[in-house]
This record gives sequence, structure tokens and C-alpha cells, in this order.
Amino acid sequence: MNVEIIAAVLLTALVIDFFFDSNAVVGIVAIWISTALTVVKLDVSWMWLILTTILISIIFSAIYWYLIRLLRGVILKKVEGKALWVDTGNGAVGKKGEVKIINGTLMLYWNGDLWPVSTEKSDLESGDKVTILSFKDGEFEI
Repeated sequence: MNVEIIAAVLLTALVIDFFFDSNAVVGIVAIWISTALTVVKLDVSWMWLILTTILISIIFSAIYWYLIRLLRGVILKKVEGKALWVDTGNGAVGKKGEVKIINGTLMLYWNGDLWPVSTEKSDLESGDKVTILSFKDGEFEI
């Protein structure tokens, strides 16, 4: 089999492991096959072959684990954006929000989203700035 084809398959396996998080099984297999392909090309005695196999597998593993696993969150966050992150509203207590009345329903505009409000205050008008007191069951108390 051609080395370029095997290298392409291994690179594809590493990309699949990166984006689909297969618990590193695919990545480890790809690293060991890459190591074997690299060592087979060396023309050294069996003792040096064992030593270089260990060293190359450590280097490939370090590159894989450090770069790929460390950067996965950063890259996926940039690629998929806010779709992966769901704000629970717990960090909103004590912050300011803006009251919006939409179709007669009192809502709070905070952090770029509209949130339901659990208050019976009737003196609030659309555009009022309020302080968030608590967050419970998906609703803000103002």
C-alpha cells in the first residue's frame, strides 16, 4: 500500500477524532500506525529501532495530546460560536437589564437575549433599566 494513502487515512482519522471525540481510540491507533510507518523507513539495528519507536511515539503523542486536545475547546468555540454555550442566567444577579413589553408580556433584555420575568410590578414600562435580584426556574426577578 502506498505511504501517501496511509498518511491521508491517518490524518483523516485524527481529524475525525478531533471533531467527534471518540475517546482517543482512533487517535491512539493513528499515532501508533504513524510511528510504525516512520520507524519502518529507518535502517538501524533492532536496539536503535526500539529506542526510536519509543521516542517517536512519545513525540507524536505529545504533539497530539498537547496541541489537539488543548486547542479543541478554543477552535470549536470559534467555529461553532455561541451555539455550544447556553447561558443559564446565574451570572446575571446584580446586573442591569432593560425591561421590554412584547405583546403585553413583561420581558427583560439582558446579555443580548430576552428573558421572562417573574414579577407583578405594574409600574414598569418598556425601556426601564432594572437590577436583577435573582434567577430561578428560567425567570428573572427584578
